[in-house]
Amino acid sequence: MTQVRIRTSSDRPDTRDPGFTTGVSGLIKLVVKPMGVSMKQFLKSFKRPTTLMYPKEKPDAQVELKPEHRFGVEGCWEFFRGCHGLDEDLCVSCGLCERICPNNCITLVEYEGRKLPQVDQSRCMFCTLCVEICPKDALGMTHEFDISGFTREELLSTTADLIARKGTMARPILPAKIIAFPAIDLEGCIGCAKCAKECPPGALEMYEPEGQVVAEGKKPKKKPRLNIAICVSCGICESQCPKDVIEMKEGN
Repeated sequence: MTQVRIRTSSDRPDTRDPGFTTGVSGLIKLVVKPMGVSMKQFLKSFKRPTTLMYPKEKPDAQVELKPEHRFGVEGCWEFFRGCHGLDEDLCVSCGLCERICPNNCITLVEYEGRKLPQVDQSRCMFCTLCVEICPKDALGMTHEFDISGFTREELLSTTADLIARKGTMARPILPAKIIAFPAIDLEGCIGCAKCAKECPPGALEMYEPEGQVVAEGKKPKKKPRLNIAICVSCGICESQCPKDVIEMKEGN
């Protein structure tokens, strides 16, 4: 027959704080000391405001970045993940930032005759993947943190907004980039020239190979040729090739 044991209060372990005391000393520890901390903060509020009615009220200036403000981490402020910035002179409109964004918050839009990115800050999680993959280091994170708003439209960083912040961009600490260039199988190439048309920096050009045998009444097929000096390793040519004869290879 199974025996049932009834637990009493004496069986329960003592879970009280070892430093817990009763009497006058306990009263001081539990009441007087906390009240003293509250009174100290209350008196401080007469000298300076404790809070602001943000976002209606904002600080007079952005946080001044000083070495003592690094929270004990070397270079913390230099690589702060704030709003995005864009150097339009470096951007080649390759669209890699748009494709790698996990939240689909980056889109390429027309800006002064070019396609440049804009960022929906309401969806951005500040992962910096777009900054890491940018082949020309045109995207960066700034120290600007004030991105609050009452509507989603207010949280859209347009291309003009990104360009306006380029003076405060800081590159985060990134791993070394793996440089890959397109390797083209000319035998399988059909000469459609789609890779050359889609190449943002124009690193691919079509040419007529020497010694090509051309049937009577037909035009010679042109093949793509890579100018490695201006290639940014974006991989668009690989994704656009209809015959899959272009492959990105490291150090090719």
